[in-house]
Amino acid sequence: MKIAVIYSSITGNTKKIAKAIAQEIGADLFPVKSPPKLQDYDLIFLGSGTYGNRPHQSLISFIKKTNLSAKKVAGFMTYASNRKGLDFLEALLLDKKAKIIGLWGTTSRIIFILKRSHPDKSELSSALIFAKNIVQKIKKS
Repeated sequence: MKIAVIYSSITGNTKKIAKAIAQEIGADLFPVKSPPKLQDYDLIFLGSGTYGNRPHQSLISFIKKTNLSAKKVAGFMTYASNRKGLDFLEALLLDKKAKIIGLWGTTSRIIFILKRSHPDKSELSSALIFAKNIVQKIKKS
């Protein structure tokens, strides 16, 4: 199975999670500004930080201009206060008729934006468990 992890990261937090996910599951890693040809991939992870309760505009633009119809997609987001950005991502993907396999977000805590030491071990571990579960779900289907 061929997997792509595509991310948008301003502070570096989402990039750390994206890189860890890609390494853990053997996926190809791409910044959203240099995405691959999606038809070459069986599963796509899309990730972003949250900005004003939304994914970063670069990821929103990518999703809006990309044909995701029936594509298997998993979304992940980093956020400090609530999961509204993750809900926004889900709505975008549903609008594009993507087949959402799962969604994951960091534990809500305001300290996330105040300290650059995130994601911490617990958050990375949670993200990796999410990614491995998504891959297992796909393999079983």
